[in-house]
Formats: sequence, C-alpha cells, structure tokens
Amino acid sequence: MSELNELIENLANWRTGDDWGWGSSLRDRAITRLTEIGPDAVPVLVARLQQLLDDRADYLVRFTAAQAEFDAWRADYVGDQPTGLLELRGYRDPYELRQGLVEALHALGDQRAAPVLVAALRDQACVWYAAMALRDIHAADPVDALMDGLVITVRNGRMTNEIAAVAIEYGVTPGQVIARFDTEETEQGRVNLMELLADLAAEREVPATPFLAVVDDDNEEVRWAAIRGLTHVAASPEIEATLLVMALDQERSVRWRAISALRQIRGSGTSVGGDHNFPLTEDLVREAFLLQDERVDGRVRARLADLRDPMPVVRALHSLAADGDSRAGATLLSGTALFRLILTDETADEAKAAFATVATTADVIRLEEFRAAQPKPQPERRRWFRRR
Repeated sequence: MSELNELIENLANWRTGDDWGWGSSLRDRAITRLTEIGPDAVPVLVARLQQLLDDRADYLVRFTAAQAEFDAWRADYVGDQPTGLLELRGYRDPYELRQGLVEALHALGDQRAAPVLVAALRDQACVWYAAMALRDIHAADPVDALMDGLVITVRNGRMTNEIAAVAIEYGVTPGQVIARFDTEETEQGRVNLMELLADLAAEREVPATPFLAVVDDDNEEVRWAAIRGLTHVAASPEIEATLLVMALDQERSVRWRAISALRQIRGSGTSVGGDHNFPLTEDLVREAFLLQDERVDGRVRARLADLRDPMPVVRALHSLAADGDSRAGATLLSGTALFRLILTDETADEAKAAFATVATTADVIRLEEFRAAQPKPQPERRRWFRRR
C-alpha cells in the first residue's frame, strides 16, 4: 500500500526533467507502474479521486458563501469584517493530482472507473481528461455531465470541440442541447452549446428553428455558430433570407461568415460578396431590401454610417428609390452619409443624382446646414526664410 500511495502522489508531477522535455515525467512512470499492478489499484485510485472531487466541491461552496458574506459587508461596512475569505486564503487546489488520477484510470481502462469519471466531468480542471477517458471506458448515461463540462470549458479550438465530439458519440440529441441552451445563463456556456448544436447538425438531421432563433443574439459568437449550423440544414428561402440579413450585421466577423455561408449554399459563383474582404455589394443590398424584412432598414442605415466606401449601398438604395421604394429613399436620407459623399469631389456627381431622386425641401435645408457646419479650409501659410 505504501508503494501505491507514493505512486498516487507522483501522479501530480507531470513535468519532465532537465532533458528538454524528451524524458518521462514522474506521472508517466507512475502510470506505467500502475498498469503493471493492474485491477487491484483501481478501487484505491477511484476512492482518492472521488475524495479530491468532494473536497474541491466543498471548498467552492465555502468560498462562494464567504465571498457573498464579504460582498454584503462591503456594501455598507457595518460591523466587523468577515473572516471567511481570510480563513480560505491558504488553500491550494491539487488539480494536477486530480488530472493525473483521471489519466491513470484511463490507462487502466477498468469499467469500475466510469462513475467517478462522469463526476470528474463537472470539475473544470478534469473535464477534458475525463471526456477523453470516457471515449474508451463506456459510461451508462454521461450526456448531461458532458454538457455540464462543456459549458465550463473555455473555448480554445480544441478541448471544446473534442468534448462536443464525445457528447455526439454518446448520442446527445438536438432536444437535449436546445433545452440546456434555453436555461444556460453564462455567455461561454451558451456559445459552446450552440457550437455543439452546429456540430450535431453536421452529423445528423437538426431543425433550422433553433439556429434561426438566435440570429439576433447579443453574443456574436452565438451568431457565428448559428450561421455554421444553417449551412448544415436543408436549404430554404427562409434560410437564405436570414443569411442575407446577417450579411448586414454590425460585426464584420458575422458579415463575412454570412456571406461565406450564402456562397456555400448557392455555389461559389454567387455575387453576394466581392473580393477577399467581403464588402457589401450593390446586388446584396438590393436583394436584402427586397425581402421586406423590418430588420434590414436599421442594418443598412448602420452600414451607411460606418462603411469606408458606402457607394455600393447608396447605388442600391438609389435604384430602389427610383423604382418607387419609399423605404429605400428614407434609408438613403438617414444620417449624413449621403451628405458627406456630396461634399467629396470623387463621389459628388453620383451622390447628387441620388439625392435629387429622393430629397424634399426639408432635406435640401438639412444638406445646406450640414455644408455650413463643415470646417472651412485654412489658407496655406507662406513661410519666409531668411538668407544667411
């Protein structure tokens, strides 16, 4: 037993020696020896891991209570300062030992480890290690625990994807993911769950409804996942219309993803985007406006205000207004983008033509007020040099 206890403690030491990382660590050597000991080591490892998980959960409960007590005291500074946080300041989280225990149980491959590995999915330090272990050690129903682990994992491009893959292997359903997404409060968790749903759509049939429901979500990464999910469901006019609206999103990262998705759905020859910078094209703005979607007007107004080159938008709105679309005319006159183009030599002629199509007397007055408010160009000062 003394050897087993020493091996367990060595599982915390994952670092190699001074041989530039090519040697084996104490953890590696301990796992090798534990596999030699075999099934007799499993109950001891399981018990130790469960104890550490319980200790960590107990600490988090006490820390949360102490923090709440301190915050309440700090609100009015009445009475003595609570000492709960001070009592916990010497705590050191043995997360490396927990990770090592999970790796050891994975190497042993014993089915008796399944329950504690499922419990480890809810530990932030162990979730990825436990998910990888559960690929080889089958558990009865770890889907809820896998989603719990997924929402507490910081998205880094690898761990979350691999945890999501394990959840899909265990048969997570779209309904389970959607139900969890609807109740999740953390932004990180909502992003990871929507990404899981998009991954699921690539594997099996998922309805478009949950993706369409979040295209206006405040979190841009949720919108990214929705776009990716829509590329995997059956194409429909509603999906194309939604992607057109998203191509006018305030975030450039959302715009180019929506345009890429439209290209993917329609084929690479589509004209929804121009060069590699995915600018708004006249065709795209015109097509979006013809949707009669109330979201389009506000988004086009925002693009007029922030685009470096708003002329494609102006041309599309001018064309629509010339055909009698009053919404396009009102949008064209919103803000000062058109006025700025009129006062710019390179775009003055085209902008004046667009303005003449839709302007009223009040708009002409606004233009003159805008022109009058512009700073006057300063005459170039002449510099005199004294000859020496």
